[in-house]
Amino acid sequence: MAKKSLGERFKTRLIEEHGKMLAVINRNRVAEGELELDGTEDEGDISTFSHSKEVLHGLLESDFQKFLAIREALQRIEQGDYGICIECDEHIHEKRLVAVPWAALCIGCQEKAENESSDHQSARPVMATALSGEGEEE
Repeated sequence: MAKKSLGERFKTRLIEEHGKMLAVINRNRVAEGELELDGTEDEGDISTFSHSKEVLHGLLESDFQKFLAIREALQRIEQGDYGICIECDEHIHEKRLVAVPWAALCIGCQEKAENESSDHQSARPVMATALSGEGEEE
């Protein structure tokens, strides 16, 4: 009963966050669509335009990932799995859920995932320039 109670306590907040993220994503998509280069050949304008597009694209991608995480948390509430780490099946500490109610991983598994992610991200520039396969540990 306590697990359901935990999920129900966070459900309203998750629904509110879901609505906020949907609004943010839509607003950023509109902003991205409004960015136009207007045929200028000024390198400064082109650089600013390109940077703005990249920033908006990054925001859209990040916001969409959060949006999906919130939807998945709502699904876990419905399935009765909310508050359980999807990696190790241990309970996620309630303080973590207060801070990040869409958290799917306990602190330990989250840190492990972030460390693995940063290892892979540091390898990307090497891979992008096709210098070598250094830094590609798996």
